[in-house]
Amino acid sequence: MGLAEGNNVKYMTHPKSYWVSIIIFFFIIAFVIVFIPFAMNTNTEIDGQVSTWQRLIGKKQIQDKDNGLEKWQTYRNEEYGFEFDYPVNFGGINKKMVDEFSLVHPKTIKGELVMLNFSNNKSFYVNIIKPQNISELPPISKCNINGLDKNEIKYCENININNQNSYYEIGLEYIPEGSGVNMFKFVEIPLNRDGKIAGRIDFGLIFPEIQEKIDRLYLSGEFDELENIAASYLKVLKEKNSEESVVKLSNQFDQIISSFKFID
Repeated sequence: MGLAEGNNVKYMTHPKSYWVSIIIFFFIIAFVIVFIPFAMNTNTEIDGQVSTWQRLIGKKQIQDKDNGLEKWQTYRNEEYGFEFDYPVNFGGINKKMVDEFSLVHPKTIKGELVMLNFSNNKSFYVNIIKPQNISELPPISKCNINGLDKNEIKYCENININNQNSYYEIGLEYIPEGSGVNMFKFVEIPLNRDGKIAGRIDFGLIFPEIQEKIDRLYLSGEFDELENIAASYLKVLKEKNSEESVVKLSNQFDQIISSFKFID
């Protein structure tokens, strides 16, 4: 270490430290130029493989999804040309087919009725209806006024699903022949094949919690109380923002419907 004087200014000189400082300076510059852009670019690929940085981010996102979100999968029906998503925890899809069925009691018609339901969730179902004679298929239901029906315990909407005029309803229905009553939610979608209506696809949801209550009231003949309970549930289901289990079921149904689409 030496001491230098000049122009009345004193300063220390460090011959060895000087070169060390230069080396450190260039090392920092190289680090900034090479490493920082690499770390910032989460899409960097090396030999066609995503960088370690991106793999770590992706892995965390997958873990977060597994821990916090429901897993969904797609049901695809090539024969009838449509698909929809549903939660994995619904289990497998069971299929049953009959060639004679009733759409308007008591008349029966011939054709294909394919009934789909889930092995782990009996609340949801899908029916594919394809009569031999298309003229026997009732038209898609329509709402006179979208919203609550003052004359019945129901809420309905005329909606568009994948460019098809469809029907959406939540309501209470007395089963013909006095055999019971159902609180349900359903959607009717025209089955369009090659530009022609070939049948209909119905998505349905029953509410076990509600059904248990109204069945008990129906059997005891307490019809006023039955309809009061159904009307109160209808209000809750329509608003969609409750934490009640029936609302969660209802919102799940809407998610399934929103994923429906026809395929080529």
